[in-house]
Amino acid sequence: GPFVDHTLGSRAGHYLYIETSIPRKPNETAQLESPLLDAQQDYCVSFSYHLYGSSIGNINVRIKENGTMINGPVLVETGPSQDLWKNATIDIQAKEFAFQVVIEGVVGVNYYGDAAIDDIHIDNHSCTDHADAMAKVPFLG
Repeated sequence: GPFVDHTLGSRAGHYLYIETSIPRKPNETAQLESPLLDAQQDYCVSFSYHLYGSSIGNINVRIKENGTMINGPVLVETGPSQDLWKNATIDIQAKEFAFQVVIEGVVGVNYYGDAAIDDIHIDNHSCTDHADAMAKVPFLG
């Protein structure tokens, strides 16, 4: 994984990453699921990610309703492979049913690459709304 976390920019911080060494196989996944979110609400999902290595996989953001992933990913982050943290922001519009946001790390073609995430936020407003509506929903209990 990365040498430092995104929050503190030091080894004292923490982040989550998918280990790609043996016994992992290409295209295996690790998934982090949000709590169940209200269907009648728009959300802004933001996080930092780090993709590094010669054969990195990718990070997907997906929506899960009633225990089933719906459609394809709403976001796919792939290289280019750089040893730095980048930021992602995704608008999630209100749904018909309560749902979960799933951040998914996918193993690349071999063990020469890692995908990490940090500073995950789910705000209960559209990303385009004003900053004064910043009520946070905790992602990790």
